[in-house]
Amino acid sequence: HEHNTNIQKIVYDKLGWAMPTVVNFGMIYIEGMEKLHTRDIKEMIAKKQISGWDDPELPTVRALVRRGFQPEAFKQCSILCSLTKTDIKFYMGTLESINRKIIDHTANRYMVVTNPVKISVKGAETKEAKEDLHPDFPDRGKKSIPVNPAGIYISKSDYHELKGKEFRLKGFGNIRLKGFTGHYTGNVIEKDMQKIQWVSVPNVKVKIIMPDSSPSGLGEINLKKLEAGTLIQMERIGFGRIEKVGPTVEIIFAHK
Repeated sequence: HEHNTNIQKIVYDKLGWAMPTVVNFGMIYIEGMEKLHTRDIKEMIAKKQISGWDDPELPTVRALVRRGFQPEAFKQCSILCSLTKTDIKFYMGTLESINRKIIDHTANRYMVVTNPVKISVKGAETKEAKEDLHPDFPDRGKKSIPVNPAGIYISKSDYHELKGKEFRLKGFGNIRLKGFTGHYTGNVIEKDMQKIQWVSVPNVKVKIIMPDSSPSGLGEINLKKLEAGTLIQMERIGFGRIEKVGPTVEIIFAHK
């Protein structure tokens, strides 16, 4: 708006007024995301292409806060970018990295599986698994996860990748998967063994709201105990913010 500032100065000089201090700076936008102006967003809302200024598809502050980005992350990113008269471009990964460092120690861990595939586990007598709420802060205590060996759910992608292999169900034990049956092989944590998240019954339906999709799945029953606004990390999926707790737990995805 430098041109407008020059016009404003002429008007103030003619009227004998003291010119206020004006700082002009470039537009801030995120690399890889559409460069949107206020008028563009207003038009998208009017056409009901998005739900509002906090729609997860948008790169607005309101949308990012809804996803779980913290004020301190915006502050640190602003200091990093500084101000220039040219447009300021930064990568979303930079903001995500800053935000991850801020929320990682506060976000407890929970298991969610997308596109769930049901398997059974033979040879396991475990009825309950226990896991730390946060692996780096054992003093927060453990959570109990019910186990029904006849009904274990893993993500479809893990099922296709791990058929015929031995791997670990986190907090439960090791299995070798043949078809839709996993054979329990013990509870010794092998260093190089792949560890995956899982859900048994009872569980809760989960919808993960992402900027470009909303995958559904199942989550551990402990998610029902959380309040809207709680920041969590979904094991091997990423960080998110609880949007709504009901028959389905809705989670706004933040970032990995």
